[in-house]
Amino acid sequence: MGGANQNRYTACFQFKDELMAFNRREKYIIPLVDHAPDDPIDDQRSQGAWNKALNGKPSPDELVEELEKLYSRQRDYPDQFLPKPPPEELIPWMTGLATRDWWANTLEVDKNQMTGWFTGRSKKLDGIVEQRVADWYQRLRDAMVKTSTLTKLGRLGVEKKTCLEHCLRLIEDGEKITDELLKTMAWAWYAEAKIIDWADPKCGYPEVAFDETNRLHMLLYQDSHNWIDEAEADGWEGVRSSLPPDDVWEITEGVEKAWGGKVDDPHGLNKPLYYKRYRASYRLVWDRDLRKYNMKDHHIVSVQDGDVWRNPTEREKAGWDDGAKFFWAELRAERDGTARYTR
Repeated sequence: MGGANQNRYTACFQFKDELMAFNRREKYIIPLVDHAPDDPIDDQRSQGAWNKALNGKPSPDELVEELEKLYSRQRDYPDQFLPKPPPEELIPWMTGLATRDWWANTLEVDKNQMTGWFTGRSKKLDGIVEQRVADWYQRLRDAMVKTSTLTKLGRLGVEKKTCLEHCLRLIEDGEKITDELLKTMAWAWYAEAKIIDWADPKCGYPEVAFDETNRLHMLLYQDSHNWIDEAEADGWEGVRSSLPPDDVWEITEGVEKAWGGKVDDPHGLNKPLYYKRYRASYRLVWDRDLRKYNMKDHHIVSVQDGDVWRNPTEREKAGWDDGAKFFWAELRAERDGTARYTR
């Protein structure tokens, strides 16, 4: 007989309150963890599975793991989720971020007056709301940037390679490697962050408090000092620069290839492309953080048609479809326990 995921592992998510403080609404959380494209057939079932997991009910461990990853990212690197600055038209922007009641509480405005302002009946509040939103956004931004910076510093300072690469980049930017920086890196590695509450944004870390009586702080601090002294003595030889080779920040290149055929296209999505040769252009841009070139633009320039190279059709411009929608549908079915199995 067939069975559906009879040996699935389950787990319970424990940080809903923290995610709600950061994201304000459940409906804002699910799209951040459900990476599958929209599928009208099973979207409702998937939504229910995620809501169940978010609310701490026993759920497939892969769902709980995704929620925990999101919690960790938002706690440690909140600046990745910083919204765009407030525009002149505040109401659509504010409505997209939170409820009217949430804004009333956060901005300390009477709820009835806040509702009136949202509906255009309390224009006298315009100046008050604009100023308080601007102040709130600045506090949110400062809290997010400071939290993320401290997380990065802590993780950069714990390993010799990353520590030296960061310090060399400071030198390349004309900055100095200070004793205060090294102490902050040592402290941040052992400090614990809390997720930011958007209603009262503050840095997720406590105040920096390097403790010279703390053996762990001192060991990491002394290690970084020794690493830097050795690197300076060796002229930073062997430490990867954050600057591109030969000061070349961008590279544009072309390539000539051929698309695959039926054997490479199990869902039959690319029949118009089978075995055609094409020429493509792409642009590589140097990434100082990763210390490598990343592809930014890629497009089909021309397609061979007999002995002639012609402009690509719209379908050819789109390139090869790898069938991601089928992959996600199958993954969802496996995850939600609806996959069909045969003996």
